[in-house]
Amino acid sequence: MTRFRARPIQTLCLLLIASASLWIIRPAPAEEEPGPDLVVVAEATNPQPDSLPGIRVVKEKMWGKYFPLISVRFPNVPDFQCDSWCYEAAVEFLDARPLDGGAMEMRHRDKNHPQTLVVTTITPYPEAVIVEARMESDAEGHLDALLPEAPTGLNLCWQLRHAPGFASMPDKYPEFVKRCFIFTDRGRTFLADTERIKIPVQAPDHEYNTPPWVQSYIAASRPVPITPPNAWAGYSPARFLTPVIGAVSRDGKYLAALANDSSDSMSQAWHDCLHNNPRWLPVDAPVAERRWRLGIYAMENDPKALLERVAVDFPKEKRPTLAASRPDPREGWSLAATRAGWIEIAPSVRWLKSLPLGPFARLSDGGILGVAETEILVSHDEGITWESRPLSAPDHPIKVSSERALIRAKNGTLILMFLNMASYQWEWDAEKSLPTPGTHLPVWSIRSLDEGKTWIDAQEVYGGYSGDIHHMIQTRKGTVIAPVQETLFEEGRHALRPRYSRDEGKTWERANLLDIGGRGHHDGLIEGTLAELPDGRLWLLCRTNLGRFWSAFSDNEGEDWRVLQPSEIPASSAPGTLTRLASGRLMLVWNRPVPEGATEAPEEVMEGGDRQWSDERVSNYRAELSVSFSEDEGDTWTQPVVVARRVDAPGASLAYTYVFEHQAGEIWLTTMQGDLRLGFREEDLLNP
Repeated sequence: MTRFRARPIQTLCLLLIASASLWIIRPAPAEEEPGPDLVVVAEATNPQPDSLPGIRVVKEKMWGKYFPLISVRFPNVPDFQCDSWCYEAAVEFLDARPLDGGAMEMRHRDKNHPQTLVVTTITPYPEAVIVEARMESDAEGHLDALLPEAPTGLNLCWQLRHAPGFASMPDKYPEFVKRCFIFTDRGRTFLADTERIKIPVQAPDHEYNTPPWVQSYIAASRPVPITPPNAWAGYSPARFLTPVIGAVSRDGKYLAALANDSSDSMSQAWHDCLHNNPRWLPVDAPVAERRWRLGIYAMENDPKALLERVAVDFPKEKRPTLAASRPDPREGWSLAATRAGWIEIAPSVRWLKSLPLGPFARLSDGGILGVAETEILVSHDEGITWESRPLSAPDHPIKVSSERALIRAKNGTLILMFLNMASYQWEWDAEKSLPTPGTHLPVWSIRSLDEGKTWIDAQEVYGGYSGDIHHMIQTRKGTVIAPVQETLFEEGRHALRPRYSRDEGKTWERANLLDIGGRGHHDGLIEGTLAELPDGRLWLLCRTNLGRFWSAFSDNEGEDWRVLQPSEIPASSAPGTLTRLASGRLMLVWNRPVPEGATEAPEEVMEGGDRQWSDERVSNYRAELSVSFSEDEGDTWTQPVVVARRVDAPGASLAYTYVFEHQAGEIWLTTMQGDLRLGFREEDLLNP
């Protein structure tokens, strides 16, 4: 039987009462519960004590009160025991019992819904323990035993205070912080090396703030929120790529970590505890079918092995395993890690780690507005932190795709056009080389007259299947134009039919259809970008599978497009983005068809020629992103400058760009594919 060792009780993490001048790291005084300091509730019989962690549930007395803990000892790490307060939440611990295979089960009652039980299983594996919770009805003594509409919020407080090689004691607490880590755009990053925001309720020069002892971190997929003035910890600008947080032993030989596949935030809190609480998944399943799941790991100090193991238990986290192995960049270039892989950043650009995905619009008060699936994002510090508020349309289900277009019109109207993922369905009949009749992804628009506080005039602009929306402009005469992509169901390809509005997005009209033929789920004339020329004509530059962009022109504010022809710009099978800069120049951001310095594309990026992808075989090379400028309205262009490239595979992607000139000559560049977040000066790329 595995033996467990108790250490002197130390105070725990988040039972904090904050005031303007004092932290009280204990709950309000209460009458002490009788009994010993530690009570073993249940202990699992470990069938393989040499390889499997030993698990027991205990009640430990702190501040005169018992707290239920999952206590785990790992045989592969010397003298290592970790404990998890299960749960620091509005639930009441009922009981625990051992299961077969060395596992354990705990039961809690939801205090807000007494008819609801939270049942947690703790299962051992070599170097790991998986904690999984589910919700059940408790009919005994409850007339209404229905589950609530939403699952109970859970918070597992994972502690290392009983692991001598990992615990903070006897060192000062900041020394423990130096050994804690997450995975950021720099790969494995120790928390003392992240930018840490001071604890708002403490004096800036207080011991707890020099440096900050505690900190919260946000997922790279989410914008960094503003730290509230009464928060127990600040939100760091450093965002994590994968929900893994851990610590390295004092001797550097071992690591221990928490992991899951759904958390949007993680925290390093007081007294040797870490948090990375997952969400209940699937989010759209009935409550009884959802699961709350995380892993606890202890092993040799090998971050690559850790992420590979996490990917086995949580397959959604397979891609971020690349973040554990930092490649060597070419001379003068820097590196940034994303969930997709490592990116080389050109010397003339900089990485903007706090930016969400574009597009963006400048508000009248100087703030910057962005958008997420069901949220509006606003920054008042030039993109470092972001406030969020709901985006909704009464009586219309909307879910904004990562492919969208946003502008602030001349009269202040915000116009958002997007693929509505609330109605997404895609299926391709390979035998017929045609989309199935039920294939559906509509284009919607919505607008705001009050700087994004409320949204009106939600409407379906196109009701079939659209593969992309990523650009929209307003002409000097006030017409708003967007290149809407449509699927030709009977022909088995895509075409473009721009939409235009003369009332700032309240209503929309259709232009003529632009079609160049082809056959395949990625074939046709697709994914257009727009620019207005000095003579009033509109230029539509479109992705094709013919080795170059094609151009269309309109001389009547987008109502008719009378010229359709190949351009002189070689391009991969990927969209570009045209932008009219404050300098008057046109800027093009796009994927060239071959790597810089090469004469042909790698074979692994060639697509099509099979009437499935497309009629013609074409380069789909997207691992490099280039920028070029034109001072003569697109007749000639400067030598393309590669601003970023993926270093892990030729088939990797940096594509679907959003460009925002947040100040004259200062440009933000974000991508849907590849999670690129760049900033650069126009002048620096004109004279690289």
